[in-house]
Amino acid sequence: MSVSSAFLDRLRAADKEGDPFGALHDDPGGLGAAYESSPDALEQAFADAVEGDYGAPMILQDDGFASAACDRAGVVIVAGPRFEDWFAGVDVFRAGLRGVAPERPNLSLLMHDRTGRPVAVAAGLVSVARSWPLDAAVRAALESGEAKYAIVAFQPGVFSWNRVAAAFSFTRAEGLLVAALARHGDLQRAARERDIAYETARKFVASAMRKAGAKRQTELIGKTLTVAAGEVAPTRHFAPLLRDLFSLTQAQADLAVMIARGATRDDAGALVGLTPNQAKIALKSIFQLCGVKSAVDLARILSEINALKGLATACQVTLSSYGSPSEPLRLIPRTWHQGYIAVADHGPPGGMPVLVFHSGSGGRAQIGRFVRALQAGGYRPIAIERAGFGLSDFVVGDPWEAAVNDVVECLDALGIAQAPVIALSTPASVVACAAAATGRIRGGVLVAPDPPDVPDPNIGHLLLNYFKIMLSRHPDMAVRLLRMIYRRATPQSTERAYRDTAKGCAADTALLDNPEVMADFVRASRQAAIGERGVINEMRGLEHGPQPAPVADPSRWTLMFGAKDPVVEASRAAAFWGDRLPGATVEILPDAGHWLHASHTADIVRALRQLPD
Repeated sequence: MSVSSAFLDRLRAADKEGDPFGALHDDPGGLGAAYESSPDALEQAFADAVEGDYGAPMILQDDGFASAACDRAGVVIVAGPRFEDWFAGVDVFRAGLRGVAPERPNLSLLMHDRTGRPVAVAAGLVSVARSWPLDAAVRAALESGEAKYAIVAFQPGVFSWNRVAAAFSFTRAEGLLVAALARHGDLQRAARERDIAYETARKFVASAMRKAGAKRQTELIGKTLTVAAGEVAPTRHFAPLLRDLFSLTQAQADLAVMIARGATRDDAGALVGLTPNQAKIALKSIFQLCGVKSAVDLARILSEINALKGLATACQVTLSSYGSPSEPLRLIPRTWHQGYIAVADHGPPGGMPVLVFHSGSGGRAQIGRFVRALQAGGYRPIAIERAGFGLSDFVVGDPWEAAVNDVVECLDALGIAQAPVIALSTPASVVACAAAATGRIRGGVLVAPDPPDVPDPNIGHLLLNYFKIMLSRHPDMAVRLLRMIYRRATPQSTERAYRDTAKGCAADTALLDNPEVMADFVRASRQAAIGERGVINEMRGLEHGPQPAPVADPSRWTLMFGAKDPVVEASRAAAFWGDRLPGATVEILPDAGHWLHASHTADIVRALRQLPD
């Protein structure tokens, strides 16, 4: 058997075992052989690995979910207090367990709470439910074997709603009213719960809609519930899922999705070929089939379905709770385009602002020690998540143009006239150069950007080199590989990928041996995977190598590389970028590796302080 055939067999076997990414780590040479001799078969193997219902990783707020444990017959053995209160006296658990298999959870809408409203629930065997947000007693019953299944419903708690309020800068009154509106689906009932006049409630909701960039209450509820869940990728094939769950027609499912996302009934109807009267009749049928009474309540249940479908199919589920490491999330509505931009403004408010542009495989999450060192140096680090990464909405078209527009949007929203940047890796450096033309960026530090040429596959990090070769010669195959990695990666294979990249570099290896640092890297990579489209769009933008825009004053920039970098050949990269930024300061740190912003943050701070006034 040839090396290529042996690798393809190994990849297919790893796919069945649940970790196709691991096969690439085990035999990068086999990957190269398969790429050279059997490219079509290799690309098909990548496609097959994501053919099933495999979702992106998720980062969930653990107080946003209520859970229970059931026996084989569907009888609840243990229920968390919130679940017990929510579904008191309801006996429809068996319906939620149909179709559950060891490797496939079930999503059901046959459950109603004690008020009679339909509620989405996910049910799964212990084999898939271990990573779910479960109450301690529920988890114990599953692990002991006393219970067979877990049932989870999405119900944001206080911490989740506080996160929403902070993300959109809601006042306390606005945040509490929006939470009540999500629970009741009706503003009058929400106003009564909050004991405020209806006209006052309307003013609060109008203000919240402006801050969230929502045109209608339906869009407001959809956006806030999505943030309350955590970091959740949009469900693929969402309309067909609704069609199956509610017995809707395709036109009804499409109409429901558009209305829940903020479209008017007539506008949504026109898009699916319905007259205004037909759309009115169709929406009435949708309400009946879905068991809801308003478009706001429709938006609520569709948000539940999206969160729970993501939970049921996610390749990785990470739980975040009050006090756990996280970024100070702020969501800024775009004025130049639809959607919003995710920003982590770490403060302090009195610090000198410095923008942090994340790598091409990360998100707004940054290494904690890096952030703390910048703050200790008098800076206010602000990480802007680019379009299609993490929680920043995707923008079709040129990724660099979108990134520049978002930078300007964020600076305006934060009241910052001008700031320096720290750009991590090649895509971030391309953005930094392009953004400088706006006059809002006053120089900064470009950290370890690649040159355009592809390294020799016989040296260095083989897996990464083969990926770069693939990207330059067969970008469609590279996209399929990336999707396979993002949708099928296990926590173990993600950590292994980082360690493999650091091989041969003492500085990077020591960095990854720190559990906090490794956790920060993994969280950033999960944010990139949640978006996926942003990574792919930037890959397309770099198919022919980086094309940094000329900057007005290169002397305001520092190019910083690690001499021991196992990924970027420092001298070659410095020569390429030095030619594009003549007059920039070039530093090659003798004992630094690839992640020198985390291992040599003092040098980054020093370079920022040396920027000309």
